[in-house]
Amino acid sequence: KAIGLAQADDEIRVAGGVYTEALVSTVERLTISGSWTDGFADRDLVNCRTVIKSPNKSSQDCFKANGILNRLDGVDLTGGRYGIYTSIKDKTESGRVTLHHVLTSCVISNNTTATSGGSRWSAGSTRRCPNPSFARGS
Repeated sequence: KAIGLAQADDEIRVAGGVYTEALVSTVERLTISGSWTDGFADRDLVNCRTVIKSPNKSSQDCFKANGILNRLDGVDLTGGRYGIYTSIKDKTESGRVTLHHVLTSCVISNNTTATSGGSRWSAGSTRRCPNPSFARGS
């Protein structure tokens, strides 16, 4: 629900736990920060992981982002078609748009699509991924 209410430059903090849902965002510069302990006072990237598990392996992506410069930090994406899927809906007059997504301390695993190991699909984007783990795409 928080993504639906988010505006540009917002940060959404997510407590550790497994969430079975597919996230969709069209917001620009949205940060989703996971692995927060109860009460949101601290983060625990080892013992309090935030896991987004897609409800449908064959047709839904864990996180679909059409906004520019989204950040995922401490969020694991699993069980979807792709872990993260980005696409361009509108282009500038020059016909070029660059999407930038930053993933930090994320694990993207056990997604089903063979392309890119099931981890991510990006059209016209650049990827910076400090400390990610892409694993077991099939």
